[in-house]
Amino acid sequence: MDLGIRNKRVLITGASQGIGRAIAIEFAREGCKVAVIARREYKLKELIEELGGRGKGHTYLAADLMKKAEPSRTVKELAKGGNFDIVVHNLGGTLGIKDPLARAEDWNKVWQLNVGVAVEMNALLVPPMQAQKWGRIIHISSNSAEFLRGSPAYGAAKAYLNAYTKVLGRAVAKDGIVVSALMPGAIQANE
Repeated sequence: MDLGIRNKRVLITGASQGIGRAIAIEFAREGCKVAVIARREYKLKELIEELGGRGKGHTYLAADLMKKAEPSRTVKELAKGGNFDIVVHNLGGTLGIKDPLARAEDWNKVWQLNVGVAVEMNALLVPPMQAQKWGRIIHISSNSAEFLRGSPAYGAAKAYLNAYTKVLGRAVAKDGIVVSALMPGAIQANE
């Protein structure tokens, strides 16, 4: 399929496995230059080699985006190779927090993983898109945002992500930037 995005620079978080990995592979098939972020460097190295390596414009950065200021540092480091045209925020999860009576700190950790990282990164990624009058931002949400099954903190965070997506999308549409959220159901991850 030709989506007309050849040579676009794409940034994908949470890309070492599952949905993020599959997204990276498909963007590479479209001829994009893919940059991936995750914690496990060995998995990122394997993925970049599968995509054709650095010689084809692909790169990675192993980082724990939950560390303070790490999302901003990571964007600045990867943007040294040029601005990004497409961003896929795939980072997310429950962090094992399933009790609706969990401490507020636990709810905040789940929010940071599923929303806060994307908000911090977008603050740096969107202005260059506005300057070029083109960009795509995709947030991987969850149907838990609407059905509220499983982890309450996760469902609430994804509902927040969906609201943030709409607000950001309205603000930047005039600049040729499309902001969307995809809401998959449960996915069986293969390690």
